[in-house]
Amino acid sequence: MRNKGEFAELLKPRIKLFSLKGISLYRDIWIEYSERYLKHYFNILGSGWVKIYYGIEAKGMHGYKYLESAQMSFDKALDELPRFQQGKAREIFEVIESINPRYEPIDWQVDYKSGYRWSADIPWSNIRYGYMPGIDLKMPGELGRFQHLLTLGITYQITGDERYAREIICEILDWIAMNPPGYGAGWYAPMNVAIRSANWSVALEFIKDYLSSQIHQEHVIIFLRELLRNLKEHGEFVYSHLEKGVIHPNHYLSNLAGLILVSIATEALIDEAEKWRELALEELKREAFIQVYEDGVDFEEATGYQRLALEMFFYPTLFEVKANEKFDGSNYLEICRELFGRNYIDKLRKMFDFLRLSSKPDGRIPLIGDYDSGRFLKFELPDIKSPDVSYLLPLAACFFKDSRFNVEFLQPHRLKRYFPIIPLFGAEAYDALVKAEPVKLNEIKSRRFPDAGMFVMRNMDDYVFISCGPIGTAGLGGHGHNDKLSFELCFGGRDIIVDPGVYTYTSSMDWRRLFRSTFVHNTLTVNFEEQNRFSEKSPWWGMLEDTKCKCLEWKVSSSLDIFEGEHYGYTRLNPPLIHRRRIEFHKDKRELRIYDSLLNQNPEDGQYYVVLWNFTLHPECRIEAIDDRVVSVTNRDVRVTFTINEGSWGIEEAYYAPEYGVKMKTIALKTKESNAQNRRFTIALEKD
Repeated sequence: MRNKGEFAELLKPRIKLFSLKGISLYRDIWIEYSERYLKHYFNILGSGWVKIYYGIEAKGMHGYKYLESAQMSFDKALDELPRFQQGKAREIFEVIESINPRYEPIDWQVDYKSGYRWSADIPWSNIRYGYMPGIDLKMPGELGRFQHLLTLGITYQITGDERYAREIICEILDWIAMNPPGYGAGWYAPMNVAIRSANWSVALEFIKDYLSSQIHQEHVIIFLRELLRNLKEHGEFVYSHLEKGVIHPNHYLSNLAGLILVSIATEALIDEAEKWRELALEELKREAFIQVYEDGVDFEEATGYQRLALEMFFYPTLFEVKANEKFDGSNYLEICRELFGRNYIDKLRKMFDFLRLSSKPDGRIPLIGDYDSGRFLKFELPDIKSPDVSYLLPLAACFFKDSRFNVEFLQPHRLKRYFPIIPLFGAEAYDALVKAEPVKLNEIKSRRFPDAGMFVMRNMDDYVFISCGPIGTAGLGGHGHNDKLSFELCFGGRDIIVDPGVYTYTSSMDWRRLFRSTFVHNTLTVNFEEQNRFSEKSPWWGMLEDTKCKCLEWKVSSSLDIFEGEHYGYTRLNPPLIHRRRIEFHKDKRELRIYDSLLNQNPEDGQYYVVLWNFTLHPECRIEAIDDRVVSVTNRDVRVTFTINEGSWGIEEAYYAPEYGVKMKTIALKTKESNAQNRRFTIALEKD
């Protein structure tokens, strides 16, 4: 057992977060969420606030309800542990009881939506997913990432209330007791292990003053001993099971990012830490040029994973800079160039720039491709909705000393997004940026991202995002959807046409396929066939690159933006057809014109095909009036007219997933015609 002096080394500031003592900003919000966490209420992946404990009865998922969770007690959970862990677990819970006699253990193995739970005596490599309906392995995985600890740590810093520090200690000990190394859902996917180790390392930084003041207490010594031992086990596990070369390359990024943070937190205490750190730093620099296009977009072709990948590049980079002995509190770029190189910095800046230029007028990202609400570290206010990425841009403004990233989005409480500056860059940096003149929306112009095949048309608070790129992940598909030549549209800052998002992954193949399908995106479908065929080798994730999208024209001016592109996904059909789409954004008229053409590569008499067009409306949209060719739609204070030049409109029920695990009913405008070759749609803002 290490002595107090050795643990004093662990309690030295490593990650170098700024103190939040005396900060009163949004105090009530931090307390509100932390009080829920004290009672073990969690809102994970669209579940709503649910208390997680042994014996929880699930509501069921997709009509499937499993009884394992309701039938499990804490004593049963102890008995199911591998024999070598049972005695240790009981000893740890004696320590937890001495810290908080009212502490109620958390069931870390449960999918509390479906009620299914995994056993803590199953080796992680034997765990499978997708073979039983309604079950989502992401549920215990997400809880086990411990991202809520940063909220508890920030609340402790702001309030000085030791209950929040003690809760962090108890939850980590609880997890250690009930998750023996390499067993159970908590060890499935090295990605989750890496993210957990990073969040433990940062949470430790927030409560070091509490631990230092209580270092004479036995429970603190035991906690630090167990934490250090487990951080070593986490590092060894990730280092030995690097997820390089899988269909989800963001997993590998998480491995590297986690190794860097745990290495910084434990340097001079874990012999292997330097080895982990050296490998992770070199690979992180290398992956920036493999996983990120030259235009700054993550090559998985999913905007949600752009945010996740950026966090996993930026936070380790920032903490490495701050941990460097030459860091003087302000020379971020100088140290970063020395550690990572100028080209790496340029790539990082371009990743931030994509968010700056592609975010909607209210600071949210369009939901292109998969979006599973995945995160690395959460320093922002806990009530900020998941698709909102605006909190990241002020960090770029501080790091790069670049005022272009200080954008004034249409947000009722715009100062909220500045909060992460305080723990990461300090209160002075926060004050300076808040007082600075922000960039107005009218200063952000339309932009093409040629490598990703993403196109953004902007004019004040009007916005169009167009997808015309590869399927992603070097042709494997991964997190890409059948959304080619699809688009999103905002008028007056209000969502009108939206990408449906993604509802779930492996809990339902039917729902997974639907939200990835061509039919629900804002494009056309021929003969009810997908643009890109789903892969048989990787049915949950992969697809074949049939579309091979091409941009034919991109012009931008103060009054008119023009995009024209085509894809070849339907040339495999009979007749072979090329879908060509032209989108004109008439800014002064506040009007979007869409011209669709189907070019028959082998015209013959008697050929027959069916074309279906889909336009998914945001759930807040309401149909005000409709006739055959004209539909009037409102979203609160914005009224829009949809006009079709031929045929007639129909309305069907549709679905929209604003975040993973949340499915909302909405409506879609549709039209269908046989042997159609050309169609024109006009979407115009109605003027008063």
